[in-house]
Amino acid sequence: MPVAAGQGLTMDEKRVREILEIADENKGKKLSLSELEKVVSKMGSWWPLFRAWRCLRNADANHDGYINPSELDDLVRYILNWYYR
Repeated sequence: MPVAAGQGLTMDEKRVREILEIADENKGKKLSLSELEKVVSKMGSWWPLFRAWRCLRNADANHDGYINPSELDDLVRYILNWYYR
């Protein structure tokens, strides 16, 4: 069972990156909205679609609707910032 954000589950940058790599279902080196939705749902978000949309909005620098490798650092920072609020 996922633990809600900030409720005792330790999440570090390495773990977030591992989760994101697993989430890339088609191994296309890009994360889609649906893949991000699954990630944040597993991390305990009550509104995973909204949180996934926020991830895209905050980290998708080229606005193509995907998180590509060059945008991954921003996504990881956003997730860690959200997760510990």
